[in-house]
Amino acid sequence: MLIKHRMKNYWSARAKGYSQLIKEEISSFKKDAWKKLISENAGQSGNIKALDIGTGPGFFALLMAELGYNVTAVDSSENMLLEARQNAENTGLSIKFVKADVHKLPFSDNSFDLIVCRNLVWTLINPRDAYKEWYRVLSKNGKLIIFDANWYLRLSDASLQEKYEQL
Repeated sequence: MLIKHRMKNYWSARAKGYSQLIKEEISSFKKDAWKKLISENAGQSGNIKALDIGTGPGFFALLMAELGYNVTAVDSSENMLLEARQNAENTGLSIKFVKADVHKLPFSDNSFDLIVCRNLVWTLINPRDAYKEWYRVLSKNGKLIIFDANWYLRLSDASLQEKYEQL
């Protein structure tokens, strides 16, 4: 539980700075590339019930709302949710934000047609339990799209650090 508490505090403290990075990304060419990637894999119907797990400042929630999806976004950090709500208000998009543990979601079975998650899995204490929970709330023919990376692998390998610095 100590690790879980420390992780939550870390992300709560980073909410404003991380939100600023997201605002920059959503104002760049990347926005359309991400939207295209989501719509090509999930469909373009406005009837899609989508869940953004670990929404942070709401990056994917905003994109999916722009695509016309019915979006719910969850995060365990109240500070991240405050940033996400503000970002949604600034764009005039309607998104339901819920504070929840991604290992125990407060939704019925088969609630969502699409679940999207970015940069969260590497932070999970029990990924297997989280995946089971996500599949529980995913509809029978629903899609789970996960984007994740090991952002700090370069710190354990000098050659990777050199490549990173050349970028």
